[in-house]
Amino acid sequence: MNKTNDPLKMLNYAAELGLQFVMLRHEDSVRNSVNKNRGDIDLYVAASDFKELCEFLNTKSYFEIPGSHVFKNPFSNLVIDVHHGFYKRLPFLTERQIFSNARTILGLKYLSKEILFLVLFLHPLDITGIRGGRSYTEEKLRYLKKNRHLIKSTNIQNLLSQWLGPLCCAFLCRLALYDLKKVISATFIMKIFALCQSAKMRAYFFHRIRSKWTLSFIRKKPLIAVMGVDGSGKTTLIKGIQKFINESDGEGRCETLYLGSLGGYILPFEIVHKVYKYFSRKTKKNVIQESNLPQHNENLTKPKSKVASFGLGLFLALEYSVRWVILFWNVYICGRYVLLDRHFFDVSRQDVDHKILATIRYFFPNPAILIYLEGSADIFFKRKGEYSPSILNSHQKDTLTVLKRDYPGNLLVIDASNSQDIVLCDCLAELFGSHLVHD
Repeated sequence: MNKTNDPLKMLNYAAELGLQFVMLRHEDSVRNSVNKNRGDIDLYVAASDFKELCEFLNTKSYFEIPGSHVFKNPFSNLVIDVHHGFYKRLPFLTERQIFSNARTILGLKYLSKEILFLVLFLHPLDITGIRGGRSYTEEKLRYLKKNRHLIKSTNIQNLLSQWLGPLCCAFLCRLALYDLKKVISATFIMKIFALCQSAKMRAYFFHRIRSKWTLSFIRKKPLIAVMGVDGSGKTTLIKGIQKFINESDGEGRCETLYLGSLGGYILPFEIVHKVYKYFSRKTKKNVIQESNLPQHNENLTKPKSKVASFGLGLFLALEYSVRWVILFWNVYICGRYVLLDRHFFDVSRQDVDHKILATIRYFFPNPAILIYLEGSADIFFKRKGEYSPSILNSHQKDTLTVLKRDYPGNLLVIDASNSQDIVLCDCLAELFGSHLVHD
């Protein structure tokens, strides 16, 4: 686990290893982001070195949100945004143009002044996109104002004319010289000019539309379930993963859904407990020893009659139906990551496995990955003290046996006896390093 890697030293070391990449920001901007431990470092890597650079960043505890190519250390506010191949916001720039217009400063490659000006000027516009541009940051605006004379260079004007057409080029040059803030608001008009005059612009624009249409149907965020006995650190790990994803992929991109047997999505927990207790009877035999049942319900077993059994099954089915709707909304409508606290397909559910509940379970999406926090029962008992080490150890053993049998390709077992920082890093390395395939 590397908590305090200096990003510049780390990238210098990557360059020494022979990895080819170019920084897409001004050297002062990169240094400021590193010193403040905030913001992002944009770089463009050669397509042949992309996979190797991703693996290198993983070894330094920088993990990628799948499909975003944004790498983040869970203990830092700084992110590394890696571009390669088809540069989505600036598809006109080829890999050859980027590397042939690079200069070396303190061991790292940076773009030449003219190409850097073009990247900082056009990148926020996303002129080949559908939704339009976003405002320049204050830092970019200061740099563009200071270097606006570069827009007059023959090289830049020729590139803009080739990419966007002469009319759009003239419009952009005028705005860059006199009022940079109006560039964003005029993006739509410039897009129309460019589509009319540039074949390259039309090709890239319709490519983006087709890609977005296709991805909207086939791409959804992975569903991840976290399991383990009481005291294993499920809640702590879920909070760490959620914070990592939200900081990297945008606030609100990751939600948590509790899937324990007696949650309070419809009724307060006290009422749920009373209903469950009414439909159940106590016995000294066949004790349910499940980590996700509350401690004061550990002796509840089969209901008294078929009517009571049906009532209990109907009630739990209603609970899980609500959770199914919540899950469907977040994953398929909002496109969010969802972390499941426990798992609906838990072990030893024959006592409440009614036909109604089984139907809900059948239609409940199966997680892409099941994380099981395994470790010393004695350590877990010291953390929470709710169940004895023997009960925790027995439940852990039984659960792992079933999970290894039923979900061998989806199961990820993490040693939870370590500190929470080590567990989080180990989990992120497994999740975003190998299990979730890069787009």
